[in-house]
Amino acid sequence: MDETPTFSQFNQYLSNESSRCLQTCLDIAAGHSRFDEVRADISTMKLSQKTSEENFSVLSEKFEHLAQSLSKKIKYLERENRNQEQLIQELARKQTFTETENSLKFDDYQRELMAASDFIKVETEYLSEKVDKCEERNEAILGTQTFQNVEKKVSDLEEKILRFDSSTSTEAFCLQVKGMKKTDLKRDTTLQLFNHVVNLSLSPHFNKETGVYRVPHDGIYLVCLMVENLTSKRVQLHVYRKTKCGQETPLLFSQSYVKKCTSYSGVPVHMQKDDEMYIKSTEDYTGLKLGNNSFFWCVLIKKT
Repeated sequence: MDETPTFSQFNQYLSNESSRCLQTCLDIAAGHSRFDEVRADISTMKLSQKTSEENFSVLSEKFEHLAQSLSKKIKYLERENRNQEQLIQELARKQTFTETENSLKFDDYQRELMAASDFIKVETEYLSEKVDKCEERNEAILGTQTFQNVEKKVSDLEEKILRFDSSTSTEAFCLQVKGMKKTDLKRDTTLQLFNHVVNLSLSPHFNKETGVYRVPHDGIYLVCLMVENLTSKRVQLHVYRKTKCGQETPLLFSQSYVKKCTSYSGVPVHMQKDDEMYIKSTEDYTGLKLGNNSFFWCVLIKKT
């Protein structure tokens, strides 16, 4: 039997193979298209990853810069804090030293004032004894001499007594703030808070009602001011001198920065007769309170 394909069979075979080849080409084309899509997706993913890496790098740099900036600020604040602590410690040390020094000075001045008071008392008693003896002598003289001679001797004796009393008297005053309640103080107002006389008798030239001392003699005076602050604010008081022509000048000031702090100032100054001396504040104070360790005193050292 002859197995040679017929024309129709061969044609059918070519048709089938062509269809299969065409289908294969179509399948290949379709697969290539999906490959392009996958490749595009991969490219997009790589680009997105690169962008994310760049963003992460930028964020990392910003975070690092922020961390460095915060570190610098923290170091600066720590340094400032140390400086403040050192400053506070130094102020506390100086304040303690000043309080101790002022306390010692005050004790010295108080001893001197007490010694002067004792000296005046002894001299007064001595003078009183002398007067008593003089009176006894005068009685004896009356029995042996004429009245005129006795009168002359009595006059001479009185002159000597007055001269001796003048040589032993001391021009001074010492006043203390005692039992003070809180008060309001206006600036440029004369302070009248020193109301208690200490050791010495009050000089007739100091007016407690006005707080003004009128200088009785030309001379050198030791002027001192001690202030104990019982308020939680800085307190600064000034001692002023006003001349006869009305010119006002500050002599000294006492300043305390914290509560329960005592400050002291003292200075020798030359003043003339009828000058006025008083304490004033250059600021307004509300609820001001000074302690019992507040003193204002003045002693005539030498007449000129």
